Amino acid sequence: MSTPRRTPVKKIEHDFKEKAKKKLEESRKLAKDKNIAVRRSSRFKPELTSLAIAQQIRYLVEAQYEAADDRRAGGKHSTITLGPGGFVDQNTDADSSLPSAIVKAREEYDIDFKAGHLLNATFGGNGKLAKNLTILTPGANKINQTFDNRIKEAVAALYKAYVAMNALGVKVTDLGYGIALDISTLDTYWDDDYPGNCISNGLICTAEVVEEPDLDELLDTIKENDTGPSDPGDNEQEARKQIQLVADLVETANSFGEVDNTN
Repeated sequence: MSTPRRTPVKKIEHDFKEKAKKKLEESRKLAKDKNIAVRRSSRFKPELTSLAIAQQIRYLVEAQYEAADDRRAGGKHSTITLGPGGFVDQNTDADSSLPSAIVKAREEYDIDFKAGHLLNATFGGNGKLAKNLTILTPGANKINQTFDNRIKEAVAALYKAYVAMNALGVKVTDLGYGIALDISTLDTYWDDDYPGNCISNGLICTAEVVEEPDLDELLDTIKENDTGPSDPGDNEQEARKQIQLVADLVETANSFGEVDNTN
């Protein structure tokens, strides 16, 4: 009967040391990787706080107003480009006695005409300025509010898109991403004589998404420059979701963009 061969003690010690050395190297590498991630994470700071996004990026292009040819009719064209802070919830600030023809129009037609904003007050439209107001029937004013409400939702989505991109390391102050509004009155009127010649037959309200970001391109730049967080979390998915929602809501708003002011 043969005696089993024993592994030499020196070889056992060598193998043990090699395994221990390998484990130590793996442990050091893991710790190093973790330290790099921690350093990168602690180094990254979003460009702005969420509050600052709303406060500092309100209007990309300030409001512009054009008066009607007959100033008594109020305004005929208003524009603005809204940023992520472009919606501020507030009650109407419209002066019910403007434009000046509205007082006579109420008497002449026995209709409770509304001093309708071209640019809504919640988007920064001035309701004390006659050239941002027009004479609207109650029905037309309601339809106009439907357009405005979809834009309010679109700006809320725009804000969420900015917050998510900011958290990904995007320099959001450089984006120029927003919603351009263009509101104009029709150049046909109720009557040839005053005050009917100061009541437009309708409005054309148009919204357009401007400079929609290419998120893939932005993320590639962040990765290349190592300027983002170590863990983006759900922010990429949220950014994509909100960017698409902005586009969808703007499209829906435009479906209510033709306002009939003859009823």
